[in-house]
Amino acid sequence: MNQNYMKQPTRVFGYCRTSNLEDVPEKTIEEQIKIIETYARSKNWTISHFFIDEKRAISRLRRQIYPDMNPTQFQRMFDECKEHDVVITASIDIVFGEVREAKILITRLKNMNVQLAIADIDENLTTNGSYIFLSKLLDAFIQRDLASARRRSVHRQLGEDFRFRGGVNAIGFSVEVKDEKKYLKVNEKEKEVLEEIKKLKMMRNEELIKTDRKQSENFSLEKIHELLHDKFKIKDMYREITNSEGRIMRLPRFSRATLHRLLSDNPNNVEARLEQIKKHEEKEDKK
Repeated sequence: MNQNYMKQPTRVFGYCRTSNLEDVPEKTIEEQIKIIETYARSKNWTISHFFIDEKRAISRLRRQIYPDMNPTQFQRMFDECKEHDVVITASIDIVFGEVREAKILITRLKNMNVQLAIADIDENLTTNGSYIFLSKLLDAFIQRDLASARRRSVHRQLGEDFRFRGGVNAIGFSVEVKDEKKYLKVNEKEKEVLEEIKKLKMMRNEELIKTDRKQSENFSLEKIHELLHDKFKIKDMYREITNSEGRIMRLPRFSRATLHRLLSDNPNNVEARLEQIKKHEEKEDKK
């Protein structure tokens, strides 16, 4: 028998949960109950009570941290637990939501001297060895998340200042160097191309509405690409990148894939590009 479970607990609780996220594969409540009961019998334990949350979101401890929210069965179970009790759950994802909340949960249970038994890995997460290992692991993930958040904050600031963050500069912008720092500046020729793309997109949409058609031969992707080249010579507009072998490659600035994205309704379309250019010009005018 696992030495983590030699002591007979005062009471044994089972906790089950299903979420309201349709794309999250999970066991049914009935399957979870069966796993917990089988596990308890293997330890000669008797389940005192099942706490069941159905159709709850992934993050449950938040309701424990913020008591003004409606209490869940998870919170009621947590409030019910006393020293030497055991909580059994079918798998680790049933009780753990966000990393920071997971650390709070196991620390509280550890301090309460309550065992948290995970049936599918046959492990008690609040014994000294498991707790120390898991606590350090969670701390590492928390620090990673904090570092990612700091990087995102820096990137947002760089974006607001139109600093060049590396990679390929956005359509409509060129890179210039000032005081050994790289900044984005409006590329007037590409701005003209974007304005023409927006105009062609509007014309295409109007024709599609009038003709009640899904496609328009007058404004197909190939036709728009041809019109733009005739007017702006876009086939001669390139961006340079360095591949893994150190060779410089020239790729078209307005490829068909890029043009398709600009003509679409996604967040990086032509309207979004022109709006970014407008913000940059407004900021420059204020200087």
